Amino acid sequence: MKVFISYRRNDTRDFAGRLSDRLRQELGISDVFLDIDEIQAGESFEQRIRSAVEKCAVALVLIGPEWRGASEAGAAARIFDERDFVRLEVREALSGKPKVIPVLVNGARMPSRDELPADLAPIVSLNAIPARHESFRRDADFIADAVLARKAPGPISRYWSRHPGQHAIFRSLCGLLIAVAALVGGAAIYNGVTGLSLDQALGGVGPVIMVAVGVLIAGLIFPLIFRKRRRAT
Repeated sequence: MKVFISYRRNDTRDFAGRLSDRLRQELGISDVFLDIDEIQAGESFEQRIRSAVEKCAVALVLIGPEWRGASEAGAAARIFDERDFVRLEVREALSGKPKVIPVLVNGARMPSRDELPADLAPIVSLNAIPARHESFRRDADFIADAVLARKAPGPISRYWSRHPGQHAIFRSLCGLLIAVAALVGGAAIYNGVTGLSLDQALGGVGPVIMVAVGVLIAGLIFPLIFRKRRRAT
């Protein structure tokens, strides 16, 4: 999947860069288009934008407090200028095949239809995702879920995501219990099949203790190393 990120440089440049890096870590996303990274010197900005939007499946429109563009007193905002590249990006996305997802950055609000040119007005009716610098990791995970159309995490998953220390302890305890059960069950099965206890099989109590300690340590550590990444909201 290819993702296009539209933003105004003096509005959400830093957020756009962090989000681009975050989305590139997703296995389901093959490419992220960010103009500062993708448009080469001497290349036509307008043609490159049109081509990139046409090829992407999802377009993220980052709307910050200054997204419409500052203007001189009495003049219209830059978003009304036909030559404004943000207007070009959003217009191409809205009129093309990408799924358009507005992202309201750092407390920005969605502009009203009267505050936008007619060709951008449809974005007002789209469900937007709020995101802040202070909660970037959580919000970026939610944006990634929306881009890939993943099911939203449940309350238990959200709790663990907000309390990673408790989650790590819980995973370790579960691993320890599984290791104990495996150790006891394995010893019982071995004894039932062979008629020998573990100390007899291993040549003494010492080796049994070493094996038991190793299994228990593995039970504590493995859940911390091999675990499914959880999403936060």
